[in-house]
Amino acid sequence: MAAGSDKAKPQQGSSSTKNIDLEIMPLSLDNLDAAVVLFIDTFTRAPWNDVYTNILQVRQYLNHYVHASTMDEADSVSTDDLEGGDEGRAAYAHLLPFFGFVARNKRTRQVVALCCGGVKPWLEGMEAYVDEFCVAPELQGQGVGSVFFAAVENILRQSGLNGLILHTNPSYGAYDFYQRCGMSPLEDQSVLAKIITTQA
Repeated sequence: MAAGSDKAKPQQGSSSTKNIDLEIMPLSLDNLDAAVVLFIDTFTRAPWNDVYTNILQVRQYLNHYVHASTMDEADSVSTDDLEGGDEGRAAYAHLLPFFGFVARNKRTRQVVALCCGGVKPWLEGMEAYVDEFCVAPELQGQGVGSVFFAAVENILRQSGLNGLILHTNPSYGAYDFYQRCGMSPLEDQSVLAKIITTQA
């Protein structure tokens, strides 16, 4: 996450989930390679079963979220630092156009979760669209995802955002996870997509 000059920098801290102390920090060049490994390790497994033949392509993709960040990695965040939500109102400029966060095991310094997205306007303010969210497969079901999601949500709230949106397959376990995190399905809407190709 980038930090604007008008936003107070969060202080370093830790958040415990079972036996793991998590440290939330911006996606940066220092942790990008670890994030790439996590991303591939997660999404090549069921239920996604994605195939990545070009690791460099994945790195370039996630790198888009790095260059949106200007906050120093030393300014790590914990859920203990993110109580409340009014501080930093309308200070979302540091999140534009994209944001990226990782959760790191404070003891081992291993990157164990990743969240990437973008910010856009809506009629009632500014909202975040979560493009990617994943947790290390061996840590899924242990509360890491819930703690990390809540931490990211609080950072967005403190930055003045008042909406959060994402899409996922309703047949996947992630669908129930996001609802437990407070997300609600938009029953009357569908996700449409189109590949735009360059004309010859």
